[in-house]
Amino acid sequence: MIGKIISHYKIIEKIGEGGMGIVYKAEDIKLDRTVALKFLPQHLTTTDTERARFLQEAKAAAALNHPNVCVIHEIQDTNDEPFIVMEYIDGKTIRSIVGANGRSPCPLMMPLNTPSKLPRRSKKPTATASCTATSNPKISCSTPKTRLR
Repeated sequence: MIGKIISHYKIIEKIGEGGMGIVYKAEDIKLDRTVALKFLPQHLTTTDTERARFLQEAKAAAALNHPNVCVIHEIQDTNDEPFIVMEYIDGKTIRSIVGANGRSPCPLMMPLNTPSKLPRRSKKPTATASCTATSNPKISCSTPKTRLR
């Protein structure tokens, strides 16, 4: 697939693969931007059920508007191969952050202040941070003061 042009997207490199898709980094030739293309694996393109699930995933992600969720630009079907065109976010993969043991070394997964450590008159944490996985194999981490994508 590397170097192949599909519609107006030139495939640059493969960036991930999972049970529901293969993700490639691509160049949008018309708009001169980098995007991610997620293709349904060949063995799943034969059933209508899997195609419907893939379309539902695209619709669900496209309905979201949040800084920690990648933007869905469009969905296409070329040569009977459905694919989702989404925002490309450069960063580390979840696998490289979590590691082989399945535990996150990211301290941002926990509240910075827990209710038990706050003064009695306040029961709410004053600051929290989170790491959120997106639909592509990238991760976004944010705190109240910073937002990384």
